[in-house]
Order: sequence, then C-alpha cells, then structure tokens
Amino acid sequence: MKDYYYILGIEKQADSITIKSAYRKLSLKFHPDKNEGDGFFEERFKEILEAYEVLSNHQKRINYDKLLSGVYKNSSFTFSAKEDELRRKEEELIRKEEELKRKYQTPEEKKREFEALQAKRKQEEEEKKRQEILLYEAQLTQKEKELTQKEKELSIIIQAQSKLKIEIILIQDKISKLKLEKSDNPGKNQEKYKTEKFEIAKFPKFYQDLNIIKDYITAYDFKTFRIIFIQFTKNHSIDTYLSENHKVLVNIVVNEEVPIKETERLFRLYKDNNDFVSSLEKEIIRILQ
Repeated sequence: MKDYYYILGIEKQADSITIKSAYRKLSLKFHPDKNEGDGFFEERFKEILEAYEVLSNHQKRINYDKLLSGVYKNSSFTFSAKEDELRRKEEELIRKEEELKRKYQTPEEKKREFEALQAKRKQEEEEKKRQEILLYEAQLTQKEKELTQKEKELSIIIQAQSKLKIEIILIQDKISKLKLEKSDNPGKNQEKYKTEKFEIAKFPKFYQDLNIIKDYITAYDFKTFRIIFIQFTKNHSIDTYLSENHKVLVNIVVNEEVPIKETERLFRLYKDNNDFVSSLEKEIIRILQ
C-alpha cells in the first residue's frame, strides 16, 4: 500500500491547505510535459495526483487512514525496509534531476560547472599536498632532533678521544726522555744540545713538514694554528681558550692530521737551549704566515 503522505512530503496531521500547496509544488516539478515525457517523472506525477485525490477528499482520507493504520499494524513489513525503499527512490530522484540539469545546461552553465569542478579538484590536491608537507615537516623535525643528539654524542666521543691521544703522547714523551737519560754518553749529548746553533741545512725534515702544513691549513687560520702548533709540540698542552674555541684546529694537531713528530723531537732535544728554541719558533712563524 502506498504512503500518500510520504509521496507528498507532508505529515499525517497536515491540513487541507498544506496538502494543496504540496501538490501544486510537486505537480509542477514532476509534470511529464516539463520533463520530455520521461517515464520516471510520469510515474511520479501519477503517484502525486493519486495521493492528492485521496487526501484532499475528507471521506476518502478517513477511509485511507484506517486502511493505512491497519496495514502498519498487521503487516510484517518493517520500518527499516520501508526506509531503504524510500532512500532508493530519493537517490533515483536526485540522479534524474542531475541528468536533466546537465541535459538543459547552457554553455555558460557548463563552463561554470567545469570551472567549479576544476577548482574543487585543485583545492583537494592542494589540501593533500599541504597534509603531506605537514607530515614531512614533522618527520624532518624528528630527524633533526635525532641528528642533534647524535652530534652531541659524537662531540663527547671526539673530546674523549683527543684527551686520550694527548695522554698517550705525554706517556710517549716520558718514555723518550727516560731512554735519553739511559744513553751511552748522556752528558756529551746534553752538552751538545745546549750549545748547538740552529742551522737551516741541518733540519730538512723540519722544513719539509712545515711546507706540508702550510698547504694543508688555510691562510686565514695561520695565526691561530701557529700558537696551537707551538704549544702542543713544545709543551704537549694547549690552553683552555684555544681548546674550547678552535676545536677543529686543535684536533688537526692532536690527531696528527699534519706531521708534528720532527718538530716535537727538536723541541724535546733542545729544550735547554733557549737560542735554539727561539730560532725554531721564529722559523715556524716565518713559514706559516
């Protein structure tokens, strides 16, 4: 049994004015003449007309309401099934309306619809890209945090490594000193080192090493590097300010990225010869400038 109230889109308590208004509105919308005789609209128009003829007549409406009430009481037909059927009809109606709308569109309307569709797609693509960017930015932030943490850990390891290398060099220096003290003629050697004059021709390895260093270090860093180089090769120590503010240059010396052994040897052997040590320092300054 058809539900005329649903067909007209009104409540069961609707008065005659409401029924008439709904009928006029729907009959204009679904009239076959306005829809090129489409079978779907023709069928709907017949249902609308049938519903109006019953509900607009007082006695017919009373009889219909009694029948409708009995159907809902005695029928095993569930409301859920009824809702599904109504939903399918509504979907079909919407689809038909869209088809007719597209069929009678003017070129200008088609253009506007196309532009709106393009704009919607563009907006969706931009939103998708925006979400991807947010995701990648979050991943980048996380990776940067991880990198910062690893850099801190690496810095601690490098500092510890440099400290150990300095300690090793100090131990090696002590061993060298002890070996010198046990030499066959220590007095003679010590006297020689105390009085010997600095002569360029006697120390080719020293100059060879300095020229290698000069090619390795940038000219901008020569002044600072000279101080670090002399301090370390002469005393096996570097002051705190240089260690904290010029770590790269300090590491070059401590890690022996440049040759330092010959200079260390000369400073160690001639440590009691002030003139020799002074000449040695002057040569380092002269070449590394």
